[in-house]
Amino acid sequence: MASSPPLPSTMHAWLRQRRGPARTSLELATSYPTPSLPSASSAEVLIRVSHVALQFSSETLFKALPVMPFTTPSIPELEFTGTVVAAGSAASSDVRVVGTRVVAYQNLLDTVVFGQGALVEYVRIRSSQAARLPEGSDMAAMGGVLGSGSTALKMARIGGVKEGHRVLVNGASGSVGKVLIQVCKMRGAKVVGVASGGNEEMVRGLGADEVCFLLLVVLRVDLREILEESGELTFVNSSSTTASTTRSRPTWRRSTRQSLSTLCSTALVCRPCTSTRRRTSNRTAW
Repeated sequence: MASSPPLPSTMHAWLRQRRGPARTSLELATSYPTPSLPSASSAEVLIRVSHVALQFSSETLFKALPVMPFTTPSIPELEFTGTVVAAGSAASSDVRVVGTRVVAYQNLLDTVVFGQGALVEYVRIRSSQAARLPEGSDMAAMGGVLGSGSTALKMARIGGVKEGHRVLVNGASGSVGKVLIQVCKMRGAKVVGVASGGNEEMVRGLGADEVCFLLLVVLRVDLREILEESGELTFVNSSSTTASTTRSRPTWRRSTRQSLSTLCSTALVCRPCTSTRRRTSNRTAW
């Protein structure tokens, strides 16, 4: 087993002590037991945590769920980055070497049921839950990329996004949408992002070719006009991880209607890239 110098017997850990927002429900414990080293033949790795992603949903759960009496305080959060300090011989080769910088996640069951999350100094997990970071990666920025990044990549694969496609990203300024724009651009697609006017500059900076603004009125005819343009258009909804692909002059299959219904239910609409558009002060207006 590869390991670093001896570890301290205790570590710092954030524990959820009561119901309420994070600022009042979490308390820092300074003498929480450090996980034991992985066994020599195991496929586990012990990671010293660098950065942890704070999920927006955690705050909601903190406020809604009570802390049951006579139970051990739980440690929240799932995604993190860190450095491998010990590894079993059966660990994946890309994360087995001590000193390897990784992005990783804690098992959902361990976090939710057993309260063993990632908001601690050291985490021991299966090596399959960690991946080596490229040299020069920003540990802070990569700390929250697993959930949104995996979702974006899956959506691009489901939609079959490739060079020459036009992709409509609904929720382009969200955590998934930001990554999805970049994935689609890497695949050679042209991207139309749906976002509020205040986020236009950011969405364009991520690579979007066009930006459609959020509207309060939904007109299905606008979506039909987009679908009837020449070429192939892939619809991707970043808020519900659904995708459907259709060609010009489509037949209105169930999948296409579901895609439109999803867009309508979120009160997002766009009329991008049509011959009727006009530009005002370097901003696309509809």
